[in-house]
Amino acid sequence: MMHTQIASLYQLAVERTGAYGTIHGREAGVVTEVRFNNTAAVVSFLFKTPVSPESEADIRTALKPFKIVPELIQNNTVVRLPILSVFWTKKAQQQVDSALAVAVQTFDRLGLSPYDSCALCDQEGFDRVRLVRGIAMKTHDACHTKLMVNVQAAYRQIDTSTEHLLKGYIWAICGALLGALVNFFVNFYLEYQVVLLYALIPLFSMFMYKAAKAPLRKEIPFVLSGLSVVVSAGIIVLLYALYAASWGVTLDVFLNVGVEDVPAVMPYFLQDLGIATLFSLLGVSIVWRYLFTPRR
Repeated sequence: MMHTQIASLYQLAVERTGAYGTIHGREAGVVTEVRFNNTAAVVSFLFKTPVSPESEADIRTALKPFKIVPELIQNNTVVRLPILSVFWTKKAQQQVDSALAVAVQTFDRLGLSPYDSCALCDQEGFDRVRLVRGIAMKTHDACHTKLMVNVQAAYRQIDTSTEHLLKGYIWAICGALLGALVNFFVNFYLEYQVVLLYALIPLFSMFMYKAAKAPLRKEIPFVLSGLSVVVSAGIIVLLYALYAASWGVTLDVFLNVGVEDVPAVMPYFLQDLGIATLFSLLGVSIVWRYLFTPRR
């Protein structure tokens, strides 16, 4: 389930990172998280005081029929409700609405009051409600601006770091080679190009780089894109080298002179090389958007 589905159900304000607004009279933030190979819409509620263990047990009991396990963060002042649903049917919508209604009723019964002042400075009053790290909270404009300046500074420090950079490059190369192996064996044994498999190379490469927790330096996407194109081209060269060996000739002779059954190999080679590069770049353009989202 995605946060956009919850947002549509309750007419919430939608941002790139999530949504926020009023759900059954309570301010809530919603984000999408990947859990156990499934997506979960996580609904968060911020309270003025920490939730006691007894209140947590009551909330857990109330939501048990809906198979929702509440999570407490930020010194137990935030309750997060992860909602997993594969199909967003009308029945699923009713189930989600009932679960959130029960949650809010439980909050009211337990006397859990929402945070009614700026959550960033703890001073009275606020200018507007914002989504901060998946939580809907009241904030002063000045406090939020200061927070964003600090966040951007922290991101710049992380993104210019060299910590785990070598590890990231090694993992990215391994990822590209893994994607190349899958592509190679399919093409070689089927004797047919499945061009979409070239998109696996940048996918595996970029995923492994990010899995290594390497810094997102500004040149990294270009480096990994170049790596993907080189590896894709390498697959074509290797395939044609094997074809040449099967005819008992060198790759140079195979491409420039040809063989008895295929006298003009070079046009096919260039065509395959172009297709491999094109679909590799297509994979880069798709994956880049999700793995290297600009800092905001």
